Amino acid sequence: VHVRGDETLLISDAEVWLKAGVLGRLISPLVSFQIGRVARRTLAAFAYLVEHGEAPSVKHSRLPVPAAAC
Repeated sequence: VHVRGDETLLISDAEVWLKAGVLGRLISPLVSFQIGRVARRTLAAFAYLVEHGEAPSVKHSRLPVPAAAC
């Protein structure tokens, strides 16, 4: 976490390996899409916590999505 004035930069890196053989390769695009959606929502909630000092009172899906590259 890096604070730059009134903005916060959070750097996160993760690797996911699907061990399901052919089935894993078939569902890989769907899993990748879902992980990207969840990651952006999680980053939005964490950014809110860091910037406001408290957990968001709304659902994570209602928070503004921070600029992110997933």
